[in-house]
Amino acid sequence: MSELKSSLPTTDGNHFVDYSKVIKELVCHENSLPSVSETPQFDHKLYYSSLKKYQLLEGKPEGWGSILMYGEVLTSTNSIVEKNPKLLEQLPTGFTVAATTQVAARGRGTNVFIAPPGCLIFSTIINHPGHLSMSHPIVFFQYLAAIATVEAIQSYDEGYEAMPVKLKWPNDIYALDPTSPKNKPTYTKIGGILSQCAYFNGNYQTVLGVGVNTTNRKPTISLADLLPRASHLCVSRHC
Repeated sequence: MSELKSSLPTTDGNHFVDYSKVIKELVCHENSLPSVSETPQFDHKLYYSSLKKYQLLEGKPEGWGSILMYGEVLTSTNSIVEKNPKLLEQLPTGFTVAATTQVAARGRGTNVFIAPPGCLIFSTIINHPGHLSMSHPIVFFQYLAAIATVEAIQSYDEGYEAMPVKLKWPNDIYALDPTSPKNKPTYTKIGGILSQCAYFNGNYQTVLGVGVNTTNRKPTISLADLLPRASHLCVSRHC
């Protein structure tokens, strides 16, 4: 928490920080990937090699995740694009924003919270033609994303199919609390989907945010807490 605190803007003690007024600087890497020293909390080489592997497995991978914006500490991966309409209107489908920490993560309504290191945090852009809004309603995006998230967890690797994770319709991810008694199991929220939409130049521009507790420590429940019940595997393939 001390590292997180030092990264936050200071206040006078009487007012909250207006993060929308904090200037964000974008550093573009067009010819080479950022080094590990530049982004110590995110390995771009591993990310892109893994992305390429999965793209080869899919029949139509499109460009999902190929263009990535990463920030070690962001307000919110949704807000960073949704609150910047001039940027948003230029972004292609599949453009993805990821972060290690969110200091103003978005929830339902006006809920705002801190998402610490150890969470899987990202948002992706979907540009949907307006003339398809009746036959292909954009409301289904968040439903499909929620289903895909649960399926991704349970198909991550051998043994993960036993991971006690389920979807609380329509967009919350719940997991079995490993501390609950076997005769009275309880489930707790470990993630969710946030969908926000704007309309520009004939397209519905959806910012689809996904957040899942993966390895972050207590008091929250994360996927790492469930592994003993699922298998002896670990969340990271390289541990």
